[in-house]
Amino acid sequence: LMRFFLRVDNVIIRCRETRLFHKFGTDKVYRDVCWREAKWEDLSDLGLPTDARSWMEKKANPLISRLPLVDVPDGIDVHSEMKVSLK
Repeated sequence: LMRFFLRVDNVIIRCRETRLFHKFGTDKVYRDVCWREAKWEDLSDLGLPTDARSWMEKKANPLISRLPLVDVPDGIDVHSEMKVSLK
């Protein structure tokens, strides 16, 4: 899992995640992309804390999955498969 987490206090919380998976013995790598974000003013309506301390790096992990999903831009596949060379 690769995660980019952005918190601008009292403005926005944004998380971009990319997961890569390779099954050994195959020549394919699978990639899943997940984008989540919420404006600070919408956090309480989503049942999420609005105090900045709750969104510190380690404390935020269980909260991130509760952020709403947002559409990824055109040209970025949410699910993709790549062939790799095993040489």
